[in-house]
Amino acid sequence: APDVQRESSLWPGADVDGPFQSSLLEEVLAEKKMALLRSPEVMRFLQQRQAALLQASQDNMALESEHTDYSAGEVEDDSQQSS
Repeated sequence: APDVQRESSLWPGADVDGPFQSSLLEEVLAEKKMALLRSPEVMRFLQQRQAALLQASQDNMALESEHTDYSAGEVEDDSQQSS
C-alpha cells in the first residue's frame, strides 16, 4: 500500500482534475513535440534520414533491375530470333 501512495505523489493533482488535466497535458506535449520537430537539428536529421532512405530505395531498384536483366535478356533474344 505505501508503494501506491508514493507513486501517486509523483503526479500531484492527476486524479483531482481528471480528464481536463490530461487533455491540457496532451496539448502542452503536442506543442512541445511540434516545436522540437521544427528545430534545425531535427530538420537536419530528418533530411539526412530521408536522403538515406531515398538512396536505399534507389539501391534496391538497382538490385531488382540486375535481377530482371535475365528476363530482359530473354526478351532481347526472342526479338533477335524473329528478325
